[in-house]
Amino acid sequence: MLPDPQDIFDHLLDEDYQPAKIKDLSRVFDVTADEYQQFRLLMRQLESEGSVVRLQRRRFAHPSTLMRQWGRLQVHSRGFAFVHRSGADADILIAESDLAGAVDGDWVEVEMLGSDGGTVPAPRGRVVTIKALPKRQMLGTYRVRGGHGIVVLEEEGNTVVAVSQSDTVCAADGDLVMVDVDDTSQETSPPRRFCKILRILGPRDDPRFDWLVIAARHDLPLEPDEKVTAAARSVLDQQMDVGGGEDRRDLRDLDCVTIDPKTAQDFDDAISLEWLPSGDQRLGVHIADVSHFVEQGGVIDTDARLRGTSVYLCDQVIHMLPRQLAADACSLKPHEDRYAVSIFLDIDGAGRIVATDGAVSVIRSKARLTYEEVQAVIDGDPVRGATAAFEGLLGEMAALSQRLRARRFERGALDFDVPEARVDVDDDGSVSGLGREARYSSHRLVEEFMLAANEAVAAQMLDGGLDALYRIHDPPDPEKLEIVRQVAGALGQRLPPGKKIRSSDLQSVLMHFENRKEAPLIGQLVLRAMMRAIYSTKALPHFGLASDAYLHFTSPIRRYPDLHVHRLLKATLRGTEPEAVEDVDWLAEWSTHTERRAVDAERELVRLKQLRYMKPHVGEEFEGTVSGVIGSGFFVELDDLFVEGFCPLRLLDDYYEYDEHRLRLLCPQTGVTVRLGTRATIQIVRVDLDVRQMDLLLLAAVSEPMKQKRQRSEHGGRGKRQRPGRRRVRSRKGR
Repeated sequence: MLPDPQDIFDHLLDEDYQPAKIKDLSRVFDVTADEYQQFRLLMRQLESEGSVVRLQRRRFAHPSTLMRQWGRLQVHSRGFAFVHRSGADADILIAESDLAGAVDGDWVEVEMLGSDGGTVPAPRGRVVTIKALPKRQMLGTYRVRGGHGIVVLEEEGNTVVAVSQSDTVCAADGDLVMVDVDDTSQETSPPRRFCKILRILGPRDDPRFDWLVIAARHDLPLEPDEKVTAAARSVLDQQMDVGGGEDRRDLRDLDCVTIDPKTAQDFDDAISLEWLPSGDQRLGVHIADVSHFVEQGGVIDTDARLRGTSVYLCDQVIHMLPRQLAADACSLKPHEDRYAVSIFLDIDGAGRIVATDGAVSVIRSKARLTYEEVQAVIDGDPVRGATAAFEGLLGEMAALSQRLRARRFERGALDFDVPEARVDVDDDGSVSGLGREARYSSHRLVEEFMLAANEAVAAQMLDGGLDALYRIHDPPDPEKLEIVRQVAGALGQRLPPGKKIRSSDLQSVLMHFENRKEAPLIGQLVLRAMMRAIYSTKALPHFGLASDAYLHFTSPIRRYPDLHVHRLLKATLRGTEPEAVEDVDWLAEWSTHTERRAVDAERELVRLKQLRYMKPHVGEEFEGTVSGVIGSGFFVELDDLFVEGFCPLRLLDDYYEYDEHRLRLLCPQTGVTVRLGTRATIQIVRVDLDVRQMDLLLLAAVSEPMKQKRQRSEHGGRGKRQRPGRRRVRSRKGR
């Protein structure tokens, strides 16, 4: 007798069940030889209905037991595809028959089907959900070809679309234009795509439009559409009367201040500090209550989650929220009542957090301070105005931040104080200066408080079992970590083998080489070995922070994951059930994607502006420091300007050998070693804006020669050990 389908389902759902073939299942249900063919037909019918799924090697499972993952689809020319995931997980292979209509670039949810049986096993899956993203305007360059107008799109890798014949074009050849692209027309042979020009910006090589070109290349949405803007105006008209309420804690008498850059337009965090009768201190971190103004699932919310984050492109900002919300209603402006979500941390004299509390609040910031003003207090310099009024409070905050920092380092947290480039952009898009962004102790003060608040909220989300977006950071890449292990070992510092590495081990290595000539090399190697942090619905550890659970809570004006966490936290604080978010797994993957595209766009624009500044300086000489070494040459970071160029070995007369284990170049003839930290005098040979490259010619380098062996004297004894000295080696200026 054939088994009932429900009995099959129950068996497949058993927690001890392992995916099995039809023959194995037939034994479980005592299917006779005469019934076997009918049993096969039954299993195929259940498979066609979607009640069961067939995995690799013809094994069956229940659909609800399969893990699902979100990612971005990349279709191969041969028909199959891969789904790219964030983090260290391998890409998922999708057969052409399992695409379910998805096309290249789609965001898809994939049902995992096990691994294929190739030489290198790869996870396989099938597409079950396609995430529909809204169509938007695109940027391109107008060209005239054969008397007809075309537009070369920046977003799609220079894809060409034709301008609609009905479109009256006033653009000149080479102008940047905003266009609305139609779907493929089936009335032409071969099928062609058409566009309508919406706006003519001007010449493509105009530096004023650099940021627009970069934004388009990275698929960044620009200005919100009219529906979003209108919704923001409506929210402002209805909710600008800010005051206390029964469900809000009134903190307007609390001394809290904001600390931000001079150029900041929106202020999403304020801090306070009080002494408790116990002798402990109560740190208050007050974050703008953006969720009060942005209704979940509304027009503004939908647009914000698609943007994912604000993007800072030199002198331009692409806001996640409509400008009037980001810089006005949600911003914690001084001397104005503002809604907030407050987290309180009670901290003892040793920097231990002994208690936490939270509140949906209303605050009134007492001062808008800058990092420079707070740094003056920390340095003991004379201060005036609002800064002087809070001088004592700021001094206590600085001392507390140092205790919190010390506690983080005790548990093994890493700290890469990587400098950021400064680009001074004029109104016409030209660059008037380059350099490094100033880095102060006041920056670390605010960062320590935000880190502590984020950890406290993560612990609360974890305790409540809520669907938060956690910030996770995997251990270092094993192959790159092996390079760190080899180099550090050769220099006398050992690292634990394999997967036993801890953040405290790497911290010990960095501290061991601190203030030594090898410090730049070790620091770069450790930094390159680090994985990129991602968002996840799983509360996994954050390796770099040595934290068991961490998330982002403190910047809801500019990061959507923070806004998502705010909604969960507010519901918890009010004792209500948070509104469900069905696609939270997609949101985690999407948030990682939007963050990375923003970072990539910001870096590319900085690089473009740097090279625009350097182009008139071709032929000039500069001093710099070697910042990277590869087999074909080395990178040099120019002093003061903080811009990097590449010095190819093909331009040099001397022959160099590459030592890949110690990342250095050795010249056997001269004994010169080029490594990270070597000082160099270079000449700028070429600047190519299109490929974002600046070629350098080495004129002189100061380095230590290779250690020489002791030489024997003529009578066979040991000769005098030659003392290695610093040697200046010159290379030919040009060919």
